Amino acid sequence: MTLPEFTKIAMQPCIYSKTYEEAVQNAQEEIASYLEYCEDEGVSPPSPVFAEVA
Repeated sequence: MTLPEFTKIAMQPCIYSKTYEEAVQNAQEEIASYLEYCEDEGVSPPSPVFAEVA
């Protein structure tokens, strides 16, 4: 999983794991961490990016 919204905050915002469920849980934890960083630094968090489905 990638987190394209956070490319300006993290060098390589991607999440991986052995299962999809673990990857989702890891992504949620990383997003929370990035949002905490934004709050601590007084930076506005990025807006969500939605992928278009064909």
